[in-house]
Amino acid sequence: MKYYETVEKTVDKAIEKALFETGVKREDVKIEVLNENDKNARVRVYLDWREFEFIENFLKGLLEILNDRCKIEFTFHPPRIHVNLITRRSDQLLIGKKGATLKALEHILYQAFRKRFKDLKVRLDISGYRKKRQSFIIHKAKAVARLVKETKREVAFDSLNEEEEKLVRKVLRKERGIRVYVAGRGERKSLIIAPA
Repeated sequence: MKYYETVEKTVDKAIEKALFETGVKREDVKIEVLNENDKNARVRVYLDWREFEFIENFLKGLLEILNDRCKIEFTFHPPRIHVNLITRRSDQLLIGKKGATLKALEHILYQAFRKRFKDLKVRLDISGYRKKRQSFIIHKAKAVARLVKETKREVAFDSLNEEEEKLVRKVLRKERGIRVYVAGRGERKSLIIAPA
């Protein structure tokens, strides 16, 4: 993947500068705004985006089967390409219960992708679901920790996947007066938040 980054006072000026310095036309590149604030704007202009095209074709092919349309947003944080898929009416179907279908779809996409692009990874999201779920879990973990401190009773967290469990542990690591442990095994495994 080849790209060029520039910083200017506005997004338009940064894009203009990148196009001038690389000698390419706007219609021949993909543009990502990395940040924009009162002082400046930073953009990344992709000169070669075969990786994005592969992902785009894969996901659009899937949506064609579902007889739906989509918008695909890309961000690149080396070595990972973050993809946010926004559909007209298939979001819930593709997310599944607690993100199970999304996780499976991401795995299939990654396996197909890595056969052609071995140095990069792919992270798939659907309409920002992962970000919303992460925010929900963080707020819930803090609320449960407060409840445990007030009542001096342990509370079992709703079932979480491995990634979500790590997130709860990370969020509560510095909380005083509580401890976090796992009870049970397999499907019956629960994350417990208890008084210290």
